[in-house]
Amino acid sequence: MREILFRGKRVDNGKWSYGSLVCWKTDGGDSRCDIFSQGLGNGVIPSTVGQYTGLDDKDGRRIFEGDIIDCPRFQCTLVVSWNNGGFGNFDYWGNDIEVIGNVHDNPELMEAK
Repeated sequence: MREILFRGKRVDNGKWSYGSLVCWKTDGGDSRCDIFSQGLGNGVIPSTVGQYTGLDDKDGRRIFEGDIIDCPRFQCTLVVSWNNGGFGNFDYWGNDIEVIGNVHDNPELMEAK
């Protein structure tokens, strides 16, 4: 069975929170999200929420939606995203892929060189 895990940046301190995702609409129509790991969460920024792909990089680091990965086999850098019902076939990209950052903390990694 695949592990279902999410991460998101906390509203109160900007640190990453990992666990189960719950989102809802307030009476005013605003979207709110929270991630619960143990006990109550502290609220996360909805635009930073990403799901774990179920795969790890060459160093055993979990790969999440929104991560920026380096693919030496094809000499490219990619952003992990949900597409056509999945995260893509990482076997195609090789077993030497490496998470080098994410779009929220390291947007400069995706700037054209």
